[in-house]
Amino acid sequence: MTKKITRSMKNKMIAGVCAGFAEYFNVDPLIVRLLFMALCPFYGGGLIAYLVCALLIPEGQEETSGKEEPDRRERQDGERHDRERQGENGREER
Repeated sequence: MTKKITRSMKNKMIAGVCAGFAEYFNVDPLIVRLLFMALCPFYGGGLIAYLVCALLIPEGQEETSGKEEPDRRERQDGERHDRERQGENGREER
């Protein structure tokens, strides 16, 4: 599958253009943001390029690592275990 550039939804500041370029080229987003800012004094080149990219580059999908769901389940299991343990020790449940 070919890699396509998309606007980042997880690391965006304004529209996700710089973060999208950073993900595509596997560099730090700060470097890409500084490059866009460096182009601004030259007739607003960085700003114009950013706006064009924001309009033309599609939004990326939010990546769900699936980590949120197990964490919630683990927390619930832990709470259930704590309640069971309290019941064994003769403590009153609230």
